[in-house]
Order: sequence, then C-alpha cells, then structure tokens
Amino acid sequence: GGLSDDTDFVLTVDPVNDGPVLTDIDDQTTEEEEILTIPIFASDIDGDVLDVTAVSDSPEDVSVEVEIIENVTDIDGNVYEIVPIGEQMWMKENLRVTHYNDGSEIPTGYETLNGEWSNLTTGAYAVYDDDPSNGEIYGNLYNWYAVDDERGVCPEGWNVPTDDDYTALSDYLGGTNVAGGKMKEEGFDHWNSPNTGATNESGFTGLPGGYRVDYDGSYNRRNYNGYFWTSTEDGNSNPWSWNLGYNHSRLNHLSGVKRYGFSVRCIRDETRDELVNLILTPSENFNGNVNIDVTVSDGYLTDSDDFTLTVTPVNDAPVIEDISSQVMDEDATLDITLIASDVDENDLSFSAESDNASISV
Repeated sequence: GGLSDDTDFVLTVDPVNDGPVLTDIDDQTTEEEEILTIPIFASDIDGDVLDVTAVSDSPEDVSVEVEIIENVTDIDGNVYEIVPIGEQMWMKENLRVTHYNDGSEIPTGYETLNGEWSNLTTGAYAVYDDDPSNGEIYGNLYNWYAVDDERGVCPEGWNVPTDDDYTALSDYLGGTNVAGGKMKEEGFDHWNSPNTGATNESGFTGLPGGYRVDYDGSYNRRNYNGYFWTSTEDGNSNPWSWNLGYNHSRLNHLSGVKRYGFSVRCIRDETRDELVNLILTPSENFNGNVNIDVTVSDGYLTDSDDFTLTVTPVNDAPVIEDISSQVMDEDATLDITLIASDVDENDLSFSAESDNASISV
C-alpha cells in the first residue's frame, strides 16, 4: 500500500574490435631440399578481413612464401574456386559432392516415373536429366534432407548458407532488386537470352542449374533459373531458398518443399578461416633448425605464433668426374688422377677393376 516511483534508461553497448586469433602452429620437419607446404588457420569474431605475414629468422637458409588459398576441396576430391564477397567467402561453383563428410554415400538414382524421388524423406541428390555432363557444369541437385543432414555436405570448415547469409550477401550487393544481376555469370554460354542485368561483378558466377520437381521427380528450368538452398526453415517448417532468373536482375527469396532438388553453394565458416598456405623452401644442401614467425592482422590488432622448422640431412651420392679413353705403350705403366666430390663432405674411397686379365689395376 506504500508509494513508489520508477524510471527507465537506455543502455548502449558499443562495439569493440576483438583481435584475430591465430591457431597454434606445431613444429615442423622436412628433408633437405624438400619444399614443405602447411595451411594456416585463424579466426576473427568480428568477421574482419585478415592478412597473414611470415618471416624466417634465417632467410638465406629457408625462405617463406605466403600463398593465398583460392580453392577448397570436398571429400570426393572435387576442387572449387572460391571468392570473397564483402566479409564473406563463397564457393563460385555449385556443389558436386556425392558423399557426406563421414564418407557415407549420398543416395542417388531415384527414378522419375514411379514416384521414388517424390516420396523421399531422407537425403538424396540427382543430376539434371540424369546426364553426367550437366553435373560437371551445373553441379548436383540436392533435396533439403541432404542439406540438413548432420553429416554435412560442404567441405570441412564450410557450411550450407543460412538465410541470413544470403540476406547479408544481397545487402552488400545493393539489395534484392539488383543483387541477382551482380551474381549471375555473364553471357549466354549457360544462361538463356536476355540474361538481364548480368555483370557478375561479385564473382559469384551464378549458374541456371534448374531444379528437380518435388511431386513427380521431373526436371525443369535449366538455363532459365538457378535455385539455391539455405539451411534455414521458415515458420511453417519449409526451408528457405533463393533464386536467379534469366529475364530479371533480382535475387528472389522463396520458401520451398523439402523434396525439391536445388543447387547448393557453400560459404566458409566465419569462426574457422583457412587463410593461407605457408610454402617453406630450404636452400640447397642446408640442414638444421630455423625459426618461423607468423602474424595475423585485421588491420588494427594482431596475433602471432612461431614454430621451428627442422630440415633433416640427406646423404647425397658422391659424383666422380668423367674419365676419357686412354692410350698407353706396351709394357708401360699409366697413372690416371681420379677426381670426385661429395656435397656432404663425407670421406670417399675409390675402387677400380679391369675387364681384361692382361691389365692389372
């Protein structure tokens, strides 16, 4: 029954630039004159673009090159080009994988006429018109059950994009009305005319892979549309997808049926960025230990690690200089000077034999 008063206030939480984190690098070993390539992993919770540098404390003995990784490989060994768009890293090709990441096969071969495809409630993929050449160009068409399988279809460190990932992509490219044109492959090698607004300025290189129909398993719209799954469901348990069209420049947003067969583009996990390869090249005949310092930077903050590269010696074979043909008088003695070298500076011994019993050596 007492009196009271109240008020409210606004709390503003300002952003803080969290520093990048470089994954620990183990000490490495290679043989003399053998080039060693190792991947470098880092992460940045803010999604900042990262730069990696590396320095050898004895560059005359071991040189270091930082190689930007421009592709990613799936469990089948398919290699895909990748492209940075804004703060995201995307595949610039449609997924072609036929196995989950645990090595088990993604089922395929379901026929059109008997309802096999349309009755599926488990993961599967198809190739447009069951023609392998279409798979090479446009990738496979996966139902959403395969996309949602916990075993994973994208390479390690990569994911099927969420709906928010595609929204961020669209926003970066100027919104849904123009993003599609900036994502589509230019020209008419794969797209039907007029391929409206296609500039591919993003590098996404979107292709019109068409789709497999949910209710009868037929194929439709190749060269007209490209349909791409997300890993996100709408409020009615239908998955979201995005599509590109031949006669407009939009990036359209649709919810679909899980039995549709759509294309998949993978996006790199922001929390585990495989940034670069380090290429370590020992100089000729060097063996011993060299320290390598690696630094990752977001432009403001850095993280670093170092490791020891041990170059183990290899016993190189000695080399003897060529001996020309010789001439000597009967009943005389001939002395020949033998010259040989060994890069490892080992003690050398010589042996010689004659194939003529009348000549002793």
